[in-house]
Amino acid sequence: MPGSHPGEDAFARIATSLQTDGVAVLRMFGRPALTIDGKIFACLSDGVFGVKLRSDPDAYAAAMQRPGAEAFTPGAKTRQFGGWVGFAEAQEDAWLPMARIALAAMREELARTR
Repeated sequence: MPGSHPGEDAFARIATSLQTDGVAVLRMFGRPALTIDGKIFACLSDGVFGVKLRSDPDAYAAAMQRPGAEAFTPGAKTRQFGGWVGFAEAQEDAWLPMARIALAAMREELARTR
């Protein structure tokens, strides 16, 4: 249910905004995630919004330079997701733009593998 955990209201707004782009929502390890063609490109963990930019090193480097950006370590915070960047609720204004960048990167990755 939206709003029951930190960041879920903002996540729901992003999911709604990206629906027309063919984005679907599913749960990954109990956490909400955004997918395109079954591939996850963003998820929410404990109020931190993570985006997958592994396939676009330039976008990853630029994202890590944004204020508040951190290596995304969901769950117990002991394992970093390589190529993922996390943004806490305080950086919520970055969530939608970063989701769009991650979506574009995932689309490019999918196009290369077809």
